[in-house]
Amino acid sequence: MQQAFDYRKGEFGDPASVDLQLMVFDTKEEADAFKAKAVNGALFLELAQEAGTSLQDLSLGRFTKEEAQSLYEDNIAEALFALDTGDVSEPLEGPFGYQVFRIAGKTEETLKTFEDVKEELEKDIALELALDRLSDIGNSIEDEFAAGATLEEAAVTFGLTPEVYTLVSDTGVTADDELAARQSDLQSILPRVFDYPEDNELEVERLGDDGFFIARVDKITPRRPRRLDEVQSEVEAAWREDQLDSLALDAAEEVSQKLSEGANVEVLASTSGYEALTGISFNRAQAQQGSLAQADLAPLLFAMEPGQVDVGRSGSGDAYVVVKLLKKEAGDASATPALARQLQTQIGDLVEQELLQQFITGRSEALDRTTNKRALETFRRRYDPTL
Repeated sequence: MQQAFDYRKGEFGDPASVDLQLMVFDTKEEADAFKAKAVNGALFLELAQEAGTSLQDLSLGRFTKEEAQSLYEDNIAEALFALDTGDVSEPLEGPFGYQVFRIAGKTEETLKTFEDVKEELEKDIALELALDRLSDIGNSIEDEFAAGATLEEAAVTFGLTPEVYTLVSDTGVTADDELAARQSDLQSILPRVFDYPEDNELEVERLGDDGFFIARVDKITPRRPRRLDEVQSEVEAAWREDQLDSLALDAAEEVSQKLSEGANVEVLASTSGYEALTGISFNRAQAQQGSLAQADLAPLLFAMEPGQVDVGRSGSGDAYVVVKLLKKEAGDASATPALARQLQTQIGDLVEQELLQQFITGRSEALDRTTNKRALETFRRRYDPTL
């Protein structure tokens, strides 16, 4: 256990982290001028607010060193973790321009002692030993099969009880349309077992990370279409649901037509027995974080023009919603300059990758391709004569 602790010491504890705030500038001169004034954290916040940046827009959140390295260059992550709480970084050139960071908070790495994790280590090592023992048992069972033992004989030798399945489908359902036993195991086993022939060769196979299984296929019943009398209730239920959905859509389109012709939404709702929601306002970010109804209708609403009426699915998916867009305002990128630049860079990278892929595809289609058979034969003989 002590050896395991020494080897895995880095796993037991929380890594150091920093809470970052950021100002981004297009040029190094702008960043240097800001840093010259923002010599401490208080001035950083004051100057940022004077520039029209709110505390919410400044804050990036908390990052470990590994997370900072994945988002920025290694040298930026190193520089940030060398600072203390309240410190302001020198201007650092990154993917979004010249960046000046403030360390809003910092936590040091915390490591647990051997005594803290002794119980966890004991369980892990016991599991490893158990898996080793299982593997040894599996090898011994395969030796029994090699000597001619049947599945039932090997089970008796090793004190195991085979689970018998009669007519089970590849989805784990029995002929009586019920779920077979041990579903959690079956869902991993069945995809492989259904590739077996009848009376297959017996062998031990892995079952996830902590088990093994052996299966024998005694009989394969070919797949057949289910008869109408077997699925009649399901067909009826699906037909009724489809009919109800069609009636609901017809009703929604009728309401939509009346609203388009100038009907008052509240009057129309009260006389028709529907619910009217008015005065709803949200932006894209709020739509993504809000209720399911708003989130699902957001793509529809942001594609509409003021005064337009349209029909969309409700958030639950079991009803229709008629919406009328009263007003639409364009977003203001200047309100969150750091995020705007980040988005601009990301879009530019995506466009660049797409254009490069189109270029590669176009060139590969235009160029003639030939195979150097001599080089291929040399490779085959040297590395894999079976190819």
